[in-house]
Amino acid sequence: MKMEISDNRTISIFVPESELTERGYDQNNHEATLSIINHLIDEALLFAESTQAFPAMDMPSRTEVAFVPSQGMYITITLLENQEEKTEGSKIVFPESAYSLLHFRDFEDLAFCASKMPERMRSSGKLYVYRDNYILKLQASDFLLAEDYQNAVSIVTEYATRQADTTAEVLDTYGKVLFEKDAFLEIACLFPC
Repeated sequence: MKMEISDNRTISIFVPESELTERGYDQNNHEATLSIINHLIDEALLFAESTQAFPAMDMPSRTEVAFVPSQGMYITITLLENQEEKTEGSKIVFPESAYSLLHFRDFEDLAFCASKMPERMRSSGKLYVYRDNYILKLQASDFLLAEDYQNAVSIVTEYATRQADTTAEVLDTYGKVLFEKDAFLEIACLFPC
């Protein structure tokens, strides 16, 4: 785990995917994932308090979490000046690179997946054809809440055969784009189940 403390108000943490795996991270098990994230945050706050006089216990804070496949997890903890700064349901800003790529063999699986996606989360997804397979890109920044992104990834994982073993750059260069954006919405409208 790498940690950086800036202006005695913000802690930035990066946990590589290998360390997450050692800690038992599984993106399909939300309860275990939340436990690991909470443990990482506690570790960081305790370390910051004991070594940097970081006043974490005395002030409210906002935590932002993003998982980037093939890289790891980014966590930012920001101390707030007062309780009013802490707003419920505020938009979480993800790094541009926070996305998931999921592999589908059959378009029918995509149609079923789109039908199961809650309407508020259908305005997301970019769909490619690459090497005779469908690859769906879910961009974390397309979702208003981190929870919606995680829920969308969970739903897609039920229908996808696996995580795609390629990168977005390769797909943009060599893949054919079927739906540039709002793939779930387009598929649900064109191929209702």
